[in-house]
Amino acid sequence: KLKWNLHIKNIITSCQNGLNLIKTLANKKWGSDRTSILRIYNAVIKIKIDYGSICYANASKSLLNKLEVLQNTAIRTSLGLLRTSPVESMQVLANVPPLNLRRQYLSLCYAAKISSFPDNPAYDVIPHDYRSTLNQDYRYMPFSERIRHGNFDLNFLRKTLRCRLNLPPWTMSLLHICRCRRIE
Repeated sequence: KLKWNLHIKNIITSCQNGLNLIKTLANKKWGSDRTSILRIYNAVIKIKIDYGSICYANASKSLLNKLEVLQNTAIRTSLGLLRTSPVESMQVLANVPPLNLRRQYLSLCYAAKISSFPDNPAYDVIPHDYRSTLNQDYRYMPFSERIRHGNFDLNFLRKTLRCRLNLPPWTMSLLHICRCRRIE
């Protein structure tokens, strides 16, 4: 039926050991630093969430939300933040994108890989113009149709997934915006 219940439940149970490892290493008295714990998160939990994510992207929102909760718990624990910390700022501090953007990025990488090899059997399924749009909910389409009719903003995804903050946001200076008229 492709509801993905069992698959996502298996992902969550297999990530619990990694989450316990992160909880152990994030001890306040003798724990490791944030960078090391985030690397462990990437190596143990994020890989399991990413595996097959382009296929189960059409799962129900409640199932996908369980994976978001798992990711947020792991990030919150590795950064040593409280439960009430805002999710968006926590993801920026950890340099981890939301899972829906990560799934879109992985789908685009897969489509680009297929479209670069004309000998691939799936080459004809993937469109070669990614700017086509469709006003339907792409989550309920098969993967090939999602890629074919997807409305992906490549520049936004590139900026979001490759953003690195070396300084805390509150120490950065404000940008100066010039409101000059454009001469035509």
